[in-house]
Amino acid sequence: MRLLSHESRGRGAAAGCRGASLVELLAVLAILAFAVGMAAVYLDAVESPLAAGLDQVAGRLRQARAGAIATTSAYRVRSFGSRELIGESAANCAAGTWVVDAGLRLELPRDVAFTGDPWQVCYGSQGLSSDNVTIGLWHPELGNGQLEVLRGGATRVLP
Repeated sequence: MRLLSHESRGRGAAAGCRGASLVELLAVLAILAFAVGMAAVYLDAVESPLAAGLDQVAGRLRQARAGAIATTSAYRVRSFGSRELIGESAANCAAGTWVVDAGLRLELPRDVAFTGDPWQVCYGSQGLSSDNVTIGLWHPELGNGQLEVLRGGATRVLP
């Protein structure tokens, strides 16, 4: 029975070659995960203009509701022309004077427009909407999309 010496160990593999360590493999996987994550962020920008418009309007409505609750005042969001919405605040939904909140202003993505009559949603100090409102958006190539604001204050994009 012969014992292997230091010189004869590893003779089956090429001299000087060794496998990657676990730390090296984990580093490569971390770099790949970071690259895939960054690619996903950039792919979100490729989203359809109609879907982006619906998400942006829903976001402004949620922001107005949060503002109404936080300040215990009323916030109103309304269409302004066919491609823009504005947000305003006042003491209550029946107020005659409203102050424009520039942070709630939104211009819809290119080629996206509101459909139907002008609309408005008013959130009272408890975040409740004055009415159920359905907001329609239209894109010449992608068709129609709808967003619903429920009386309880919830906002959802309709399928």
